[in-house]
Amino acid sequence: MRQGLSVRQKIFYGAGDIMGTTAFTITATFLLFYFTDVMKIPSFLAGLILFLGAFWDALTDPWAGFVSDRTRTRFGRRRPFFLFTALPIGVSFVLLFAVPVSFPLVWKFILLTLAYLAYMTTTTFYMVPYLAYGMEIERSYDGRTSVTAWRMFFSIAFGLVALVVPPMIWNSAPTASEGYFIMALIFAVPLIVSPLFPFFAWREPAALPEVKSKFFDNLKKALKSGHFRKGSLIYITTWVGIGVVEAVLLYYFKYVLFLYDDFSLIVGVMFAVAILALPLWVFISKKLDKRKAYIIGAAAFGLLLCVLLLPAQAVRFVLWVIVPLLGVALSSLHVMPSAILPEAIEAVSGTISGQGANYGILTFIHKTINGLALWGVSGILSLAGYIPSQDNVYVPQPQSAVDTIHVIIAAVPAVLLAIGIAAAARLNIGRQGVSPEKGEKGASL
Repeated sequence: MRQGLSVRQKIFYGAGDIMGTTAFTITATFLLFYFTDVMKIPSFLAGLILFLGAFWDALTDPWAGFVSDRTRTRFGRRRPFFLFTALPIGVSFVLLFAVPVSFPLVWKFILLTLAYLAYMTTTTFYMVPYLAYGMEIERSYDGRTSVTAWRMFFSIAFGLVALVVPPMIWNSAPTASEGYFIMALIFAVPLIVSPLFPFFAWREPAALPEVKSKFFDNLKKALKSGHFRKGSLIYITTWVGIGVVEAVLLYYFKYVLFLYDDFSLIVGVMFAVAILALPLWVFISKKLDKRKAYIIGAAAFGLLLCVLLLPAQAVRFVLWVIVPLLGVALSSLHVMPSAILPEAIEAVSGTISGQGANYGILTFIHKTINGLALWGVSGILSLAGYIPSQDNVYVPQPQSAVDTIHVIIAAVPAVLLAIGIAAAARLNIGRQGVSPEKGEKGASL
């Protein structure tokens, strides 16, 4: 396969992540809040919807990779999924916000669960082939970092849009439920268009090695690989940590800092800095390596999160100091885990023939843990006595709920990142390739 991609091909591939980051950011940041405060669903049931969707998504991820590995068409094996999932993704996203708030609780729970399952299914059959496609079109160590950086440029940029614009839409609507539905209609457009970019980015080879391994053989082989386990642990702990932050961020600004109206501005600054910091992390990765660049960024982000454990008044005082610094560190967390993964996955077999299934196994583990984490967060909020607001009207929370939000947003992600750092410190994959796993015990910075 040809080594090296043109800038146009990198841009087109990177633009394919607009769908993933926009949809994921909106659902990760606002969906739990939408269920509890707009749809009036008890937080435990709201968390159950998220868990069921994540668990179903996790089950379908390996299957999506398994199927795409074996797909043979004139468009290749990955590209047909980009073309045929585009419209269903947009439709399922709109349905997620189309259930009337006046419906009985049992019907709201059933319909939202079904809509969320449909949304998760369509996004799975796009994202798993898309991620596998990225490691197939670029094989070099630094080339993969460059491709990932372009993907993360779109990821962070549209993550910023997905954080800042939705509140503007629903805050200007007559009711919160109408605002969320209008938001879904607007954002369905980029969700539908985005998958078409990677479809036109690259023509897949006409002939590829036939994949003969079975799903459970792939699973067993992947889990036996120390490189795969460590690379997966870096990816999973990082993104579950980010997911926890996103899930409670709006609650934190509204009920701890009392800065709900400034949410879009503050998050916007953080993501803008993250975009500007992307070249810095590519430079650090080239000078050191991806593993060390990740450790630096994760350690910085975790330490900065610990500042949020300070009393609210102290956090407000230093907020405009730590927000840009969080943006710089966040940039590393977006790029490096995804850039490390191709080598970790390729270490399983040394080939790219079955990487869709391996990506599916990874996302299966990730989404199962992420679903459990978000369900746990919602359950803990419920136990802490959280009281949903009414149509964006502020409702005072018991101190137990405020303290719980305060701890979740900082302590939980910091612990997860510490686990990721420990895994990265023991990972022996570098620019020279994969080192024998026996030598990993001596790995160090």
